[in-house]
Parts: sequence; structure tokens; C-alpha cells
Amino acid sequence: MGIGYGRETNRRGEDLTPTSDPAWDTASYGTGGELESGHADDFLSFLTADLLPFLETSYNLTGSRDNRCLAGHSL
Repeated sequence: MGIGYGRETNRRGEDLTPTSDPAWDTASYGTGGELESGHADDFLSFLTADLLPFLETSYNLTGSRDNRCLAGHSL
């Protein structure tokens, strides 16, 4: 399963940074300044509490959670 970000609103800076960085927020990297860094915990919570249970009930996933891996790259 992949998660992508559209060109209009790229929220990787919010979702993938573990701590807030005012320099990142100020630069906002072409987003118009509406993003805040430091929300990695919120994103991980969404993945584990919302998305994964939805996928488990909607699709025939094999293996237990102990045998799964979460990986990604960006930024």
C-alpha cells in the first residue's frame, strides 16, 4: 500500500518530521505557509489506529502485525 501526496498540498513536512522546526514552517516550501512541521506522531497514529484497521477489514491481508514492516522515504 502506498501513500502519496498531490502537487497542490504536499504535507510531507507535517507528517514526516518528528519535532517542530520554525525555519521549516516559515519557509513552507511553496505551500503558502499553512503547514506546520512536527506531526509525525499524529501521522503514525493515523496509520496504526485508522488506516491499518481499515485495510485489515477491507482486504485479505496475510500475516500478523508482528510480521509486517512500515517503511518509507521522503524529504
